[in-house]
Amino acid sequence: MKAKHRPRSCATRVWLLAALSGGVTQLASAQATNVEKRALADARGVEEATTGPKLGITAGAFFRSPQDHVGFSFAGDFYYDFRLGPLVLAPGLRASGYIIRDFLAVAGFGTLRAGTSLGPVIPYALGGVGVGFIGHDGRDTGLGYVGGGGVMLALSRRLALGVEASYQGFATTRFRATYLGATMQFSY
Repeated sequence: MKAKHRPRSCATRVWLLAALSGGVTQLASAQATNVEKRALADARGVEEATTGPKLGITAGAFFRSPQDHVGFSFAGDFYYDFRLGPLVLAPGLRASGYIIRDFLAVAGFGTLRAGTSLGPVIPYALGGVGVGFIGHDGRDTGLGYVGGGGVMLALSRRLALGVEASYQGFATTRFRATYLGATMQFSY
């Protein structure tokens, strides 16, 4: 014998609607909580990536003035990031080398980076002074200076990649160069 379909009462419909609405509300609340937890974890990861000691390796091209020759440049950086809210200050040391066929120059700088954390993206300005040597005999020695900036992208708590542009020179020599390159930063 077939069961007859009985119409549901209004109270049953209201109860089903309330249960469905409550389930949707709980699901939305759980999703919002997961989004908040991920955002908090991302913020902590960015903060960890922008504090503490760093080691950077930079390589690129430099354009030497006044001859406008193009050469290869490399640098190694050691610095320590301090966070002041979104501001990131990083005093450090940089060793640089510049090579064109018969031209070799090296420099050591005390540097200061100042940047701001925009999530995992950190634009920064860089300045520094030190000493530079041209050639093997050290006759062309001068006060070295560097100024420029770049942008870093924190891929993880330990690794960031970026680009940098700067102007560098040695005060008592004719060496002046514009530098463009890529940089890789390791946190430990």
